[in-house]
Amino acid sequence: MKSFLGILFAVLGITLSAAEILWQADFNKKGELDWKKIRVNANDSFVTENGVLVATCSALGKNVNKGAVYETALPDVERGALYFEVRPNAANSNSHSYNHLSLMIRFNGRLISLRPDWWLYHFAGKNRRLASIPDGKWLNFKIEFDRKAKTIAYFYNDMQTPVFMEKDVVFNGPIKFQFGNYGLTSGTIINHIRNVRLEKFEAAAKKTRQGAVVLRGVDFDAYDINGILKEFGIKSEPVFCDVAFKTGVIIKNDFYLTKSPLFAASKPELIIMADFPFNGTLTEDDIKELVSEVNNGAKLIVLGGMFTLNRGEFKNSTFNKILPVQIKTPWDIAFDRDNFAIQGINGAIAMYYKCPAIKGAKVSLKVENSPLLTSVKRGSGAVAVYSGIPGGRQGQKGEMLHKQKSFPQLLKKSLTF
Repeated sequence: MKSFLGILFAVLGITLSAAEILWQADFNKKGELDWKKIRVNANDSFVTENGVLVATCSALGKNVNKGAVYETALPDVERGALYFEVRPNAANSNSHSYNHLSLMIRFNGRLISLRPDWWLYHFAGKNRRLASIPDGKWLNFKIEFDRKAKTIAYFYNDMQTPVFMEKDVVFNGPIKFQFGNYGLTSGTIINHIRNVRLEKFEAAAKKTRQGAVVLRGVDFDAYDINGILKEFGIKSEPVFCDVAFKTGVIIKNDFYLTKSPLFAASKPELIIMADFPFNGTLTEDDIKELVSEVNNGAKLIVLGGMFTLNRGEFKNSTFNKILPVQIKTPWDIAFDRDNFAIQGINGAIAMYYKCPAIKGAKVSLKVENSPLLTSVKRGSGAVAVYSGIPGGRQGQKGEMLHKQKSFPQLLKKSLTF
């Protein structure tokens, strides 16, 4: 008997079709994984049972990259989406040993390993962290490839928006897919793998502009990001990309992004950069995509901080060309312990960058006759820059502007032309 939903869909003329599975790994029969052995390690085992591959990755000591490796060739198709689920450190044990051990996964020559806390990408000397991951939980992954478009897109949990996309990829023959083990450890880690399958991938329809990408820098929480998103009518969950610090013996400002923004894939309506530095964060390709998305309709808000604008390495970037202000030197900062009164409204600021407005820009707010909130149209989009820097003491010249409930409204109004 048909279900109610089935009858309803039939009446409405809606057909449901399952994705076409081109290949699926068989992990149901009990025994050693029947893929081709590339490397053998007596302490490792890759055993299948009840739909799960139990990958036991064991002591390598100082012999890094000597773990067992198993390989299979995927069907030779032009477009495909490879899915797999992994539960890293499935037994939730040996966490100390796990610090130096990775489940090795290779796809078309790319090493996309799972190690404690991170999904990592290594290829042709380029290393990057694709996503922050927990251990002991089932995690979903997808890799989409398109030979004609020469792209590979990597997805983690969210199967709609990739965390990273490669362009100009060279494909030579069938794609080889591997599971293995590498690292330095004195213990044993068990990883579980299931639902490994290749599905037919159809090129997605042109995506409409919606949602937001939020680049959260060092002092991003000084701003009411949620209030800004609400004011601009952003209803879907934003893509948050956070700045983190690299640690070392010498303390310095060395940053990296926890997630790639993928501006072109996200097609955001709004982009927010809150106290966001360029040092070690966005690649030149990322910046080109950002500029392109603005020119094609996205609204961009740059919120000042100690690690942005003049001190954020914006001056020598192609990004500088779309800003409504002139980036000068890192030392062009005004500071007053008693705060500055903002001209024309009841509000104050303790610090700000002295960034002159470019010709044709709209200056919505000033402090000491210097632009504080400046905007400009760029193609079909627009850019607003708030030159204030959060900090200082509450003075006698009004409430700090960025803390006021009206601040999101001021930002939106500045981007209205």
